[in-house]
Amino acid sequence: MRRVSASLLCAVFVAACVVPALASVTIKGDMTAANEVAAAFKKLHALPGFRVRITTTSDKQVTIEFSGPNYHVLQPGGIEMIRVGNTATTRSTAPGAPNGWKCAAAAPRAIASALGFADPTQTWRQGVGTVQMARGRDTTIERTPAHTIVATGESGATGMETVYVGSQTGLPRRIVLESAGQLTIVDYYDYGASITITLPQCTAQ
Repeated sequence: MRRVSASLLCAVFVAACVVPALASVTIKGDMTAANEVAAAFKKLHALPGFRVRITTTSDKQVTIEFSGPNYHVLQPGGIEMIRVGNTATTRSTAPGAPNGWKCAAAAPRAIASALGFADPTQTWRQGVGTVQMARGRDTTIERTPAHTIVATGESGATGMETVYVGSQTGLPRRIVLESAGQLTIVDYYDYGASITITLPQCTAQ
């Protein structure tokens, strides 16, 4: 299991998840639950497209749409980022911001942060401590039946994460992260959506 502070441009969210078999983290408890989480994100990453919505305690919201390895990020304040291949473009529509798109080589941290939502088992490879895995009661997330898997950090891995995996789809439906009095909700939807992401005309940063 690993916790990551995921920063995309001026993103206001923090996200975390659980994955088994990380050398620096000890997983205790229900390993079947841990493996179910890993399998759910592997299945998600194999889809041609999907969307992610991240909402924080302050009601700020970030939306990311994925098409394979490419993505389009929409953030509060009219900030956008599009990444296609190794090129990323950004712009802000806030009053007083420069007009147009600016492009540059995609920053490795931004790539890792965004793709972490598509497949955290591939990008969340750091962390220390012990995580206790357990199953909660099955529930329904916006009419989607879901298994509830709870990861509680111990010995250096603090906080609690609840991962909801669709019981009929085997796909992640929601992650709820509670840490230091902050609440972050990550929702997954539009599974298999046909999403086309292209680079706009841009000038070098």
